[in-house]
Amino acid sequence: LDRIGTPEYSEPVDISGVKIYLQPQNYASVSKTNLMNFEEQRLIQAATDENVPEEIRTERLTVRLNRLLDITVHQLVDSTAYIETSDGVKVREPDFIFEFYNNAERAVTKAVQDRVIEFGQAISMNPANVACSACTKDFSIPLVFDYASFFVVGS
Repeated sequence: LDRIGTPEYSEPVDISGVKIYLQPQNYASVSKTNLMNFEEQRLIQAATDENVPEEIRTERLTVRLNRLLDITVHQLVDSTAYIETSDGVKVREPDFIFEFYNNAERAVTKAVQDRVIEFGQAISMNPANVACSACTKDFSIPLVFDYASFFVVGS
């Protein structure tokens, strides 16, 4: 646990004088992120399924891409404490923050996403390297704390 860092949320993402202050994600937001990862996997499957006609694949891909974009913007909103404009106005309303990200240039959302990823990496744990006692083969076990099953007895 000593290797887990603490992200510095007091330092904003500064884009041309607009300061975006981030906050830790709550459980609902983490679940949305997991859903987004699942959607990405389904997106890849839908785009590569040659048993489905091209027209239907394109339609499914469009629907999933739009959903993925919506989830991404909501994830950014959930990760944003407030946005401070260049004249010092602090915007905290989620609807306005959603509108900001929805209309922002790609560089803005990318900068915020990069910072959120950086925070996630700061609090993640490296896999544990272990050896099988029976065959002595080395392998890694990812250490993941899943909120949903943390106190549940494993199956």
